[in-house]
Amino acid sequence: MKRRADDHAASADGEPVEIELKLGVDDPAAVRKMMADPPSGGLASFVPDGEVIERVIVDRYLDTSATGGRLEGAGLRVRLRADANAGADGTILGVKSSGSQSAGVVRRLELEGPATTSLDPQDWPDSAARRRVTAVVAGQTLREIAALRQQRMTRDFRRDEARVEVSLDAMTALAGSREIALRTEIEVELLSGTPEVLHEIAGALMLVPGIRTSDGSKFDFARDARAAAPPTRILVLCIGNSCRSQMAEAFLSRDGGASVAVTSAGTRPSPVRPMTISVLAERGIDWSAARSKAMTDFLDQPFDVVVTVCAEAAEACPVFPGGGRRVHVPFDDPAVVTGSDADRLAAYRRIRDEIEAWAADFVETEFGA
Repeated sequence: MKRRADDHAASADGEPVEIELKLGVDDPAAVRKMMADPPSGGLASFVPDGEVIERVIVDRYLDTSATGGRLEGAGLRVRLRADANAGADGTILGVKSSGSQSAGVVRRLELEGPATTSLDPQDWPDSAARRRVTAVVAGQTLREIAALRQQRMTRDFRRDEARVEVSLDAMTALAGSREIALRTEIEVELLSGTPEVLHEIAGALMLVPGIRTSDGSKFDFARDARAAAPPTRILVLCIGNSCRSQMAEAFLSRDGGASVAVTSAGTRPSPVRPMTISVLAERGIDWSAARSKAMTDFLDQPFDVVVTVCAEAAEACPVFPGGGRRVHVPFDDPAVVTGSDADRLAAYRRIRDEIEAWAADFVETEFGA
């Protein structure tokens, strides 16, 4: 858990408060040099009080909706932080308020508690942070709305009784496994002393080449980057493009939304089967206008991900000319099932359910949707 500043860092009702300075960085190398080998006079006479520590952390920001969620409406930002130094399973729940800002110094509520990687608060150990989240979301489902990976370099500095932690954060905004934007900033968190010392440190840091005023919060950077990222182009392949790949296209498109642009095709295309359309309609998806397409129609088009849902498609396309990462996830072909209409429909429903579950997991993993 995070170290806390002294008694001044508490709200009127006694809840813990984070006080920190945020500045933008254009020249990370200059800042790394300054932190590793500070000038003889230190930073506003603050001198090192410990060694440099480097680590990687990943923050997943949660809310009930990407915009206008219940947590945002309550003025809160909630994240799950994966940190190798965190202990247990390495996940910490953080709850912060929007707070107030003056000359780059931010003061805001901060609660922390143990968590798991699950997005369900009921799976997290009890803590004041968890109780705050559950009270606000009131049973609504949380989803990941933004994510950051940070290469963090930290070092403590001291001047008399005042202590601060200086962090250089090289941030990568993520959408699932995709890296979509980069930014670097420096944070100075007050560990002990009065907030006025942060303004002194800000003046000293602004003299370092490559340091400037902040670009805004990490959360806003991560969420805005995800919203602005171009959709991931996905091609789903099977034999006839009449059933399995059509279902995968339907569910990936539904679950991925604006994050994806999905099409499907077959190695030997045949008309879309009526039962494919029927079982998708049972999920509220109108697929009546779908048509089968040939894989050869897309050989000159670029794709980020190529998914094969049957062995023949995987064998026919060991390397797709349009590039992209290959994903092979085979499903049984319901079209080969014989028997009554009820038997065949049951087979289509089974495969539909399997593909629907896979698509939901794939979208969550790849795009954080």
